[in-house]
Amino acid sequence: MKSVEITIDQILKQLPESWEPQYTAYSYDDIDGTLTLKFGDNTRYFPVKIKQVHRKESLYTYSEQSAQTGMLITNTLSQFLKGECDKLGINYIDGSGSVRIVQDNLYVLIERLGNKAEVSTHSNTMSIGIVKCVFALYSEPNLLYATYQEIALKAGVSLGMVNKAIQYLINNRYMPQAKKSRRLLDVDQLLYEWLISYRKTIIPKRVTIPYPPPSSWNEITLKDSQLWGGEVAALQLTEYLNPQELLLYSSEAMQRYPLGTKDSPMLYVTKPFWGNELEISEKGHALLTIGDLLASHDGRNREVAELINERYLRIKVLPQ
Repeated sequence: MKSVEITIDQILKQLPESWEPQYTAYSYDDIDGTLTLKFGDNTRYFPVKIKQVHRKESLYTYSEQSAQTGMLITNTLSQFLKGECDKLGINYIDGSGSVRIVQDNLYVLIERLGNKAEVSTHSNTMSIGIVKCVFALYSEPNLLYATYQEIALKAGVSLGMVNKAIQYLINNRYMPQAKKSRRLLDVDQLLYEWLISYRKTIIPKRVTIPYPPPSSWNEITLKDSQLWGGEVAALQLTEYLNPQELLLYSSEAMQRYPLGTKDSPMLYVTKPFWGNELEISEKGHALLTIGDLLASHDGRNREVAELINERYLRIKVLPQ
């Protein structure tokens, strides 16, 4: 056990000092100890498994036996094995000091190559205005080169908020400083953070108006400004889901439509959080739909969200 503790100590010394890593060793079932890490005012605790990994089968065994909230401390992993950890949702610290932590509103990746380390740490820091702006910029990529006035109009925010959003993207290295080079960078992490922020800022403020159940969602004729969200949008994107709840984004009251029975799914209408003139791309619609599905905390909806992600966005991992 002594040699293991020395190895643990050497590995933890490679972590940022600000994390104040503390490891407490004990033996209980498949857990070898507990690791405490601090991210600002946020303290996280991880049950630790110490395990040598040289084949993907070892990762599969660990994934089946350990909770998603655990931490694997292991030898230096190959890029292939790191990719398998991403697929399986395994948090790890390896012998080189590489780190993967994906938990709630925390996303940390440290990729060490030789003596160099690329560090990226993001938490849920988007305000509701930034969430709106990022959605607009991602949904309509040409807005990246538009004036602040046009961005504000299509995102449904003030000019001042557009400036704050652009500065947020620049400061977090999601956008180059130079305007002529404006584009979204590190899109995978940006969208991960957006999904967390969407659930915590947009969803709680959303007001839905119930309408009588229609005979079928596809018998409602939509105007250009109206858009299906949630389960209906998931069906449109994948053809895989029987909607049990009909969510429609609309700024207008609903007109007459064929009514269903009392056992038919209810129709819920909510006002769009974006501007009326925003042209939402297929990827933008996919992002919005994934956000709605994850916010439902329904296991069936999460499976479909994963499918939509695989087809349209390819975010490495979706928030829990």
